[in-house]
Amino acid sequence: MAVTPKKPAKAAPQDVPKRLRRVGLFETAQNTQIVPARGLLQGINDIGQFIVKMKKHVKMGEKPEVEWIIDQICNHCGGKLQHNKELATCPYCHWALHIESLTYQNGTPKKPLKCRVEGRSLVVDTSIDLNNPYQSSFKGDFKIRYLNHACLYIEAGGVSLITDPWLLGPSFLGSGYLEKASCKEAVHALMKADFIFISSNRSSCLHPQTLAFLSKTKPFIVPNFASKSVEKSLKGLGFNNIYSLEFTEIYEFGSFFQFSVFAPPDGTEESGLYLCLSGHDVIVNAYGGYLNSFNLPSDLTLLCTAFSGGTSGFPFCVNNYDEATQKSLHASHLEGFKNQLENLIAATKPAYVMPIATPYNQDATRDSAIKALNLKNPFKEGQQICETYSRSHKEQPVKWLPPDDSLTLEFKESDLVQWKEDVHALKKETPQAYVNFYTQKFTYDPTGLIEYLKASGYKAKQIVTFVPMNETFERVVAPIVQANFGTQTFRIVPVRAIVRQQEGYRTLVLKVRPEILACVIAHGLSFAEMVRGFHCRLERSPNVYEAHFWHHFSHQYIAPKPYTIELAKG
Repeated sequence: MAVTPKKPAKAAPQDVPKRLRRVGLFETAQNTQIVPARGLLQGINDIGQFIVKMKKHVKMGEKPEVEWIIDQICNHCGGKLQHNKELATCPYCHWALHIESLTYQNGTPKKPLKCRVEGRSLVVDTSIDLNNPYQSSFKGDFKIRYLNHACLYIEAGGVSLITDPWLLGPSFLGSGYLEKASCKEAVHALMKADFIFISSNRSSCLHPQTLAFLSKTKPFIVPNFASKSVEKSLKGLGFNNIYSLEFTEIYEFGSFFQFSVFAPPDGTEESGLYLCLSGHDVIVNAYGGYLNSFNLPSDLTLLCTAFSGGTSGFPFCVNNYDEATQKSLHASHLEGFKNQLENLIAATKPAYVMPIATPYNQDATRDSAIKALNLKNPFKEGQQICETYSRSHKEQPVKWLPPDDSLTLEFKESDLVQWKEDVHALKKETPQAYVNFYTQKFTYDPTGLIEYLKASGYKAKQIVTFVPMNETFERVVAPIVQANFGTQTFRIVPVRAIVRQQEGYRTLVLKVRPEILACVIAHGLSFAEMVRGFHCRLERSPNVYEAHFWHHFSHQYIAPKPYTIELAKG
């Protein structure tokens, strides 16, 4: 790996339209594991790596009869589920699987593994090896430059791509601020890129203020989620040149730039990107978590993945926990990212690892307590994971590449050259100016909220109470709206009528900053933006993530419309 001086300037290439086409599917090889059936009892059997439910005891000479078998891997973050009585719980994200129903407490199902009986053993289908049969046998050059957070500039075969552009301004309705200001050159790279990839509709990936720099004819590639959440959000901003890609299918701009979109098995609308760049395999996984159950190509040149910590209001927005418990849950969450990196390295065997989805902060004064609690994994710990792996795999070591927007990384057949780039930083944001914008621009209307909820089409045995609070969540400041989605009744209620528990129902008390709720309703935005921006506090019964509610109001029932951010001078 060499570091060179600043590279000579080149004339900008002429903008020639690039064509996208579907190539085909990955070649797959099914891995199996033999599980001895002798001694398995009728009902649930925990056998370490698997949990199997047998129809009856396995007696001498009898053929085993299996009802189902599952792995003990969390669908959300890939941690090993800890089985205790009726539940198997992830120690990192705390998703809990009800064993009998094979459904997580939040309503997400877990799919049994395929297996067959051979003699006195079970042959279980486990992981799948993926191979790109269309990959060039020749390894040429490709370039990649970290621009900020999850935004990368990628170039190969005369084609350029930008991922998840968030380069200036806050995300999550004025809450999240980039730790380091982007450079002006990043904006220029965004504007000249041939295509833009958006992995999800969260505003740290699909950032309207950043996308405002682009022509409305700019082509986007997006995951084809059932809800069309990313496509709807882009169309709401006026973009119509959108290619929705099917998962695990291979596409190309040319033989030197191939790619495929992967999704995690947890039902969340997140995704990651596989790239084959001049014969080099690359994975970009900003928010995909347990991406494609880690059934991924191996012997990568580069793995770009999250490490610092995710974008979530959990646990600090959940008032069911005291502060000590919140800190403990958050520490487990951070350990989950370390475990995920270890597993990804083992699965993909990369030559290099670059952390992305880099830290951003809650810099507004009103969020200072959250900022102090919301710790991140330091990069040095990711580097230590790579070094530990390399010591036991000396034939295939892994090198850690700290993200640096002043470098363009040029990967060659068997080497890496780092080019020093000009960097002219953009002006840092003033958080209070954005706080003032939202509080002055948007006015909460309880009647409008009721009409919005009535039209949502959401039906469930669930009562959600929207409680407008002041910015520090200390007092109620406007009329409370209660929605009973079971009876489809929506009304304004006094504080004493807030429902915190009711038999046969899930209940959620959502204490929220009124101007933020008003913005979300007025512009058809994702409800998840309120949580990821720490604009609300939740009380829920039972105390589990309400997956169906948040999915409906964050992906299905959205109709995003743009609005102009006008900041007061001074």
